[in-house]
Amino acid sequence: MGWRISAVLLLAVTYFGFDGLALAPRRDAALVAQTTEQVTAVASAQKSKVDPRSIAVLPFVNMSTDAENEFFADGLTEELSTDLARGRALRVISRTSSMQFKGTTKGIRTIGRELGVRYVLEGSVRRAGNSLRITAQLIDAANDAPLWGDPLRTHWYVARMTARTSKPGLS
Repeated sequence: MGWRISAVLLLAVTYFGFDGLALAPRRDAALVAQTTEQVTAVASAQKSKVDPRSIAVLPFVNMSTDAENEFFADGLTEELSTDLARGRALRVISRTSSMQFKGTTKGIRTIGRELGVRYVLEGSVRRAGNSLRITAQLIDAANDAPLWGDPLRTHWYVARMTARTSKPGLS
């Protein structure tokens, strides 16, 4: 009876040793390959999901020496987002999602990819005394190429030009 237990133990040790040294690495390699394929497929699907009529209005940068103008720059960003969304010609990313990029050093391609948008509108506000200068630039996030950029007088002009420039067929 004791020799049977010894034989079963020897057989079990042999099996588990063979499994751990020969079979497990092959199973692990197959699992890694399968997981890599799945992750690559998901990443490719997400890249292709960028709506060609989508835009994010990034927080406008306050370039004034007066920190109080930060409120004005944020308000301008919100107004532009609201005006663009009202037109329904574009899918506008929410202000909350766009505001996370305030003060960021990330590139436009990265921001566009993270938000899943084709276009990014960025700009700055400068106020000195009674003078106000607003500059905006519409950028194709896929290739970081500016489509237009102008010093502006009013925010409705930005909304109108953005809607015209980002119409389908411009890609």
